Amino acid sequence: MTVPDITRLRERRKIQEVAREYRRAGYRVFVEPTGPDVPEFLGDYPPDLIAIGDRESVVIEVKSVRGFDRSDETHEVSSRVSKHAGWRFELVVTNPRRGSQADEKSPWDLLVVDTHLQQVRALFELDQLQAAFLLLWADTEALLRHLARQEGIPVNRLSPPQIVKELATQGVVDRRDYSPLEEAATVRNAFAHGVGPAIIEPQLLKSLLAVTEGLREEVQSIH
Repeated sequence: MTVPDITRLRERRKIQEVAREYRRAGYRVFVEPTGPDVPEFLGDYPPDLIAIGDRESVVIEVKSVRGFDRSDETHEVSSRVSKHAGWRFELVVTNPRRGSQADEKSPWDLLVVDTHLQQVRALFELDQLQAAFLLLWADTEALLRHLARQEGIPVNRLSPPQIVKELATQGVVDRRDYSPLEEAATVRNAFAHGVGPAIIEPQLLKSLLAVTEGLREEVQSIH
């Protein structure tokens, strides 16, 4: 079997693996879709998988070529998908370098982040601080991961507090933002695991929201 054949076999196995994962998560999955199963906005781009969910739908490409995630085609397709609310693009690499970022799932697109930020503000107005905080942190972490990918910093194996510390150490996170991010990451870890204080202070939520809005603008500026 030639190297290209082995590569394609590896990709096909990964496609089936990813398809099973999405089906278990409740998505309706189309493997190597064609015709009406492919969204019109993709044009003649042939995705490996389309996963249709209740809250989001995903265009998935599986590759074993290192550096594919930096190709012009990937950026063009990702940008095209991100313009459609409820859709995101995910690149899965079958043989990335150990410790690289290629095996990380793509962070939420900015459209998804913006939708969640609107929900956060609505929850805050309703005094639903716990729910607002958890959703806001998810947005915050997505934006931090965008910045990490832009700078080539692998963070997929790091906890939220470690992500914040690593990006601050590398100069990606501004010093003035480090303290509120560190506090929020620590609170998120405890709260998500049902330990520590069960109350979210309004000031913490306000501080995190301000930082997250700044991160959102920064990510926008580098796209």
